[in-house]
Amino acid sequence: MKRLIGCLRMDMRRAYLCPPFWISAVGVCLILFISIIQELQLPGDRDVLYYSWVTEQYDFSMLFPLFAAVPFSISFCTDWNNQFIRPSCIRSNVKIYGLSKALTAGIAGGSAVVLGNILLIIGLCFRFPLMDKSLPTYQNFGDVPPFGALLNGNHIILYFLFKLLVQFFACAFYAMLAFFISTYIINPFVTLAVPILFYYLLLNVQYIIHMPTIVDPFVVFSGRIDMKSPTLSLLYMILYLGIFCMAICFLSVKRIQKRLGNG
Repeated sequence: MKRLIGCLRMDMRRAYLCPPFWISAVGVCLILFISIIQELQLPGDRDVLYYSWVTEQYDFSMLFPLFAAVPFSISFCTDWNNQFIRPSCIRSNVKIYGLSKALTAGIAGGSAVVLGNILLIIGLCFRFPLMDKSLPTYQNFGDVPPFGALLNGNHIILYFLFKLLVQFFACAFYAMLAFFISTYIINPFVTLAVPILFYYLLLNVQYIIHMPTIVDPFVVFSGRIDMKSPTLSLLYMILYLGIFCMAICFLSVKRIQKRLGNG
């Protein structure tokens, strides 16, 4: 456990202190800002809740998986191409190396996307209220599942927190999936393309395979599962996405072991 914590500490430092993480976070903030720039120019009163809703109506969110992969998903490609992987595994072991890299890829990727959203929210708060009950936005979203009920209880902070938590786990999976594919195809460009391709796969699978909503991956990844309670909805989606993340983490470790075993 000590060696795993030590590896995680080094990898987290490498992920969070390097430019790709901050470029990714700022990139998310910029594309969200672009999606609302026309709305900002319109007359009338608005609140941050309204602009948050506007960002969800555009397809810019399909870029989130890409931004999630940028901070650390190509770390295996970098280590392999620089012949740094074997010294790293000698200092710990292959399992710890793979587990640390996969977890860091997921945590850093999810954090970058969430941070980008938070930056936009903070920026908007300098000009607009977080939620204004006198505006139609409040009445329109108060009954929208899965987290709309929080608005009726004046829990606007929790509303944003719940949405960001689901987004974190979804983007963490995209980043970990990209890392996993990099252990098969050691190419940074392929690695970064994988999350977007998987996003489109999820989008089309729901039309081809009519799955129950409760287990439909695209619905869960989009944070739209309604369990009749905001807290239960959040816990279900975190559990669902967490299982996906653990599975891809396990497969990544196994794949790295096999690749190193084959030289």
